Amino acid sequence: MKKITADWLLTAAGDFDSAQYLFDGARYPHAVYFLCLAIEKVLKAAQVEFTDLTPKKIHRLENLAKDSTLDFSEDQYDRLSDLSKIYSKIRYPDIAQASYNTKEKVGPLFESGKEFYLWTLEKLKNL
Repeated sequence: MKKITADWLLTAAGDFDSAQYLFDGARYPHAVYFLCLAIEKVLKAAQVEFTDLTPKKIHRLENLAKDSTLDFSEDQYDRLSDLSKIYSKIRYPDIAQASYNTKEKVGPLFESGKEFYLWTLEKLKNL
């Protein structure tokens, strides 16, 4: 594994741990934000590892997934697109507090993002 890939994965792991901590502490908007950060960084790690290209300074998860060259299903791209929309909206307190303020609202989304993060991480660890 390339050093730059390992650097991306180290920061992704920190964001993922923060996301779980925030979720467990009922800080749901922050948990989603940090989970999306972790996904963004693990996708950038995949791009660096598999393409030798420097990742673009973008945050659209579905675009980063395509740039990574990993074989994602259409369902995964759809879920990433949904997460990307939330990732941009959650920065605004009125939206975050109204739409992502309970475990019932955030739980399924969080589990879906977590599953995606772990799937991508597994692809990188199986090098």
